[in-house]
Amino acid sequence: MKQEDRKQIAILGAGLAGLRLGSRLSESGFHVKVYEKENYVGGLLRTVEKDGLVFDLGPHLLFQEYLEYYQKMFREELLTVEALFGIGFKRKQIRSPVNPLDLMRTLSPTDSVPLALGMTSRLLFGSDLTNPESADEWVSAKFGKRANEYFFKYYIEKSTGWPSRSVSAHWCTERHRFYREHNLWQRSLKMASRLFKRSTNSRLVVYYPRRGAQAIAEAMADIIEKNGGSVVLNSSVTGIRIEDGSVKYVCIENREGQKQEVIADLFVNTLPITYLWDMLTENELVTRDGSPLKIRFRNLWLFYFFIKRPRLSDKVQTYFPEERYIFKRIYEPKNLDPRMGTEDVTGICVEVGYTEGDETSKMSEKELAERIVGEIADFYSIEPKEVVDYFSLKVPFSYPIYKQGYEKEVQRVADLLFDLGNLFSIGRQGLFRYDFMTNRVMESADSLAECILSGKSKKEFLGRTSAKSLFF
Repeated sequence: MKQEDRKQIAILGAGLAGLRLGSRLSESGFHVKVYEKENYVGGLLRTVEKDGLVFDLGPHLLFQEYLEYYQKMFREELLTVEALFGIGFKRKQIRSPVNPLDLMRTLSPTDSVPLALGMTSRLLFGSDLTNPESADEWVSAKFGKRANEYFFKYYIEKSTGWPSRSVSAHWCTERHRFYREHNLWQRSLKMASRLFKRSTNSRLVVYYPRRGAQAIAEAMADIIEKNGGSVVLNSSVTGIRIEDGSVKYVCIENREGQKQEVIADLFVNTLPITYLWDMLTENELVTRDGSPLKIRFRNLWLFYFFIKRPRLSDKVQTYFPEERYIFKRIYEPKNLDPRMGTEDVTGICVEVGYTEGDETSKMSEKELAERIVGEIADFYSIEPKEVVDYFSLKVPFSYPIYKQGYEKEVQRVADLLFDLGNLFSIGRQGLFRYDFMTNRVMESADSLAECILSGKSKKEFLGRTSAKSLFF
């Protein structure tokens, strides 16, 4: 492709979705510019370091589907890890996903027998998943009411801020899709004839870069720049100008207050669609319905604790579904890479969900930290003095809140963008998709890259608009 024929691509946001797309297109001869408001790339794929310990914003794992691509980027720096996951319940650690035999070995008969029978009966005789509307209905039908009460009800509420009866069943179907694709349920839920035999291995083989997950984003940014593109940091998107049914330019402002109007052939959004909607509807002729979207994102308040122990557990991550714990998950990076800690100190990342205005958001950092330390001590039987230090980070727009009815709101965005031929939206925040972990984000970017490289219009490539498309 000749220099003068190279299409100009402007990507809004330097998270995994934008960088994957930018690296693909730059390698194909497009001139790519990525604009990012922070002073680093990666978005949620961020790695932080303090006092020699390294943490990600949660456990960002790599899977087999894109292994060859990651190996080319990292070679000897890519670790292969047999990861264990757990559920913290009644001060016991249960392997996740749960299986009936492990339940009976770990819990008391009063708790384990009804759970095991309920799960096994649904495996043997099937589940009636005919049009469940709520997450509560889906889980009860799939795994039984007892399993819902113990393992899902409060976890869903901690994840979304809403009771599970108010949350769409999509929260479950998308999460279940991940387990199904990686054969985790098949490994754990065996036929009743195997119930009393030795449990199968529930470890999941994953891959992880030695320098932390942000190394993936940095490598992709390097690809863009090596191919003549650029990643512009400290640059916020403040507006989008629409004329004659397409984007004329995007307004960018840096931290010094300098403004510019970015002109390109194609624009790609990875920012939260609530932001995108507000910027688009400022254009009077874009849509008659300029009312705000009735959807919100759940934020995370991450607490990183330094604990004077070689390990806290053998799990990469442990879920905490009980109401007694304010946190929903604990991630221990040393179980991915032993160098993410010291010989006698491990670090953990504790995830607490909050929505602006709720009780958690009103707590002080010290108040919440003290509560978490007390709850960790309760579960892991450690002395509070073993927690030698901590720091915290707030991560906005971490997860879309699938309150029932959300899909109609997302469809409003999809319908609007369908008619704007040179503007696309991708990624977790840009699509309001809960299931967008690393693989799905990569799929989203690759799908859009295929559309652009095909030379087809959005309408030709997609055929129709959908709230569940890989891009809008």
